[in-house]
Amino acid sequence: MLANGILLDDSSSMRDYPDVAKAAITGIELALGAFNGIKGTDVHTRIWGFLHEYYAGMTRKVGENRFASYSPSGNTPLISRSIDLYKAVKRDAETYRGQGIPTGLALLLITDGEPNHDEWNVVGEFSALIDPSDYIVGMGISPKGDENRAGLFVETFTRMKIPRNRIVTPGDSPTAIRRAINQFSQSAATAVAG
Repeated sequence: MLANGILLDDSSSMRDYPDVAKAAITGIELALGAFNGIKGTDVHTRIWGFLHEYYAGMTRKVGENRFASYSPSGNTPLISRSIDLYKAVKRDAETYRGQGIPTGLALLLITDGEPNHDEWNVVGEFSALIDPSDYIVGMGISPKGDENRAGLFVETFTRMKIPRNRIVTPGDSPTAIRRAINQFSQSAATAVAG
């Protein structure tokens, strides 16, 4: 069993990059399909934004139009929202473990910007929650021409105690974004299979 969470940036800055947002959404949909193809493993998924919860339940039951309400607005509470999502996914994992079902935990955090300044006050809370056996990936997607953001994403996710080899910065290429999300789904499935 895999308890999975995906945090998709739906802050106002994503409104300026519809191709990047579309690539992330397409990548998530492909990842959900890949999770459904894992033989012998069920996947419980939560898909959240900073403002909305797009889905929670068994991945095989995800219906169409799960992102119909995706309408970027607001700011970037990346760390506090990551804490909330992690806690929810951890509760899902513990529920299955309590039923005697071995369950892994995976989390994918996708953002195009740095967290709000007050978010740094809670970065220690996130890093204190995570377990070394959790498979957590931080993905920073950069608008075209903004090469400095990759360093910002690495710094942000490193401060969140996400291992460097699990921080990806595919830029703004839709193909690279979809590929990075697909890699997450494959690696999370492999980590659970042990």
